Amino acid sequence: MKNTLKMLAIVLVLAMAVGFIGCKGKVVIPDPYSIDIASLGSIAGNSGQIGPQGGFMNTEPLPNQWADFAIYLPPFPETIQWLSFGKPPTYDRIRVRVAYYWDDMEEQDYKNSMVMVSLINDPEGDWRGPPEGPGPNTPLKAFNLTKGPEPGVPEDELPFGSRSTAGGISSPRGTSCMLTQAPSIILFQNANPDVEWIEVLEITLLKGEEEEEKEED
Repeated sequence: MKNTLKMLAIVLVLAMAVGFIGCKGKVVIPDPYSIDIASLGSIAGNSGQIGPQGGFMNTEPLPNQWADFAIYLPPFPETIQWLSFGKPPTYDRIRVRVAYYWDDMEEQDYKNSMVMVSLINDPEGDWRGPPEGPGPNTPLKAFNLTKGPEPGVPEDELPFGSRSTAGGISSPRGTSCMLTQAPSIILFQNANPDVEWIEVLEITLLKGEEEEEKEED
């Protein structure tokens, strides 16, 4: 009898192990969630206009270095799970693409240290955060935004000046961003004083796939 129970216990443990191994990697990657750029102008508090490339841009030229171009974000779907204890987030990366222009609206070359972006959780809280990296109310701070490649366009087919740079936030994979709640504001600042116009082309939440595999049909 004891031998039979031992055998049953061994079989049960093996079955559980096989089931666990079989499930590993079968994580469904959610579709990227892109904010409707065209809707940004209809949100209360936003002052902007449609830019020459169909994005959302400031209505007045930025007057000095580190000037703010703040955009209130629309509500996010309730189906998005934000990072919390014991619950992995639906998305853990973000891609932001922008175009930027001189005072005469001539498009500038794309390189590092031209435009900075931050996400802000509470509009009544701290907008600046630490000098680098995320803060309690600023879960994202990235310095090297570019036009990047449009979705579906291989980056190596673009002119060099249009490619994403060291920061990676404008690349197809975006950059890591752990959001514990829905951000309220996305804040752009001109790190280079020659940038007077910033046109937002894309804001997309993504799920990293480095350690996950899409479920096979």
